[in-house]
Amino acid sequence: MHHSIIATVLTTFTVSTSATPYLQGRTSGPFNGVATFNDYVDQVNNRNQVTVCGSYNDEPNYDGTSLTVFAAAAGDLSPNISPGRCNYTPSDSSQDRSVCTEPDSTGPDQQPNSETYDGPSCPASCGNCYNVTNNDSLKTVTIYIVDACPALSAYNYCKSNTAPSGKCSGPSNALDISVNAYPYLVNDGAGDGKTGSTTNLENLSILALDYCTQKA
Repeated sequence: MHHSIIATVLTTFTVSTSATPYLQGRTSGPFNGVATFNDYVDQVNNRNQVTVCGSYNDEPNYDGTSLTVFAAAAGDLSPNISPGRCNYTPSDSSQDRSVCTEPDSTGPDQQPNSETYDGPSCPASCGNCYNVTNNDSLKTVTIYIVDACPALSAYNYCKSNTAPSGKCSGPSNALDISVNAYPYLVNDGAGDGKTGSTTNLENLSILALDYCTQKA
């Protein structure tokens, strides 16, 4: 995972009940957590940044009967859902802001140039699945881990205007979830997370599942 962003290519898997489950062998939680949102399709197709687990670019196709599993990345400093700490680069270790050269299209922050900055190498719990509940709306989605979110990389420390909860850091479990999941976490799927605005969610319950279902 050399060019992994706070949530690298989250793809959405749409499955039916006949799909094959990925066994995980554990159920734990619920854990408290926070979430940011990322357009993984744009990240892969336009920014050429793939996930630890591979390049995903499926679109959601939720029809009310099939199960939609949204892609996500887990913060590497998360106490309960991290597969391990990333191996940071020298520039990361020194928090070298000279690499913060690119404007962030989503706000006033900056980003490193992905063509010249090599992000850290990260482990990822590919295939782990969680139910994520927004405790404010009581809406729940299922997410499938496809990447790691390196909390101490330039992709995050360059965000000087962003609170720690928006940088996969802090004391909580952090997820960077597909922007396509946002409407389902706040209002039963109405609206479009890609074209509308999203707000970081800071009151989540995260429950690890025994299995999750991948697109057949």
